[in-house]
Amino acid sequence: MGQCLYTQIWKNHLSDIIEIIKGGESSFFQVEQEAFENAGNRPSSGYNFRTEFTNGECTNRPSGSAVGRDLAEVVEMSREFREACYGKFVVIRMGKNFDLHVEVRKLDF
Repeated sequence: MGQCLYTQIWKNHLSDIIEIIKGGESSFFQVEQEAFENAGNRPSSGYNFRTEFTNGECTNRPSGSAVGRDLAEVVEMSREFREACYGKFVVIRMGKNFDLHVEVRKLDF
């Protein structure tokens, strides 16, 4: 585990992410650009990432993004997140406009 610069930001948004997943509909919300910029300086690579979860387990840990890695660590430590993700494929991604997208699909068993 690295410096975990973005961990507290993700802890602050964890309940928002879980609510979207529990609702079963994909959605997005704006996160605070200033919080990310104050936490770490990533002007060349940006804050973009994409990470995927199947049944609450990260299936593509974003190795090139500290922002995405910290998110994956925060949500995987949450029992409520893992329970909300059961039977679902979830993609969490953030683009250059600091829109956090949570895409939710049911898994076919």
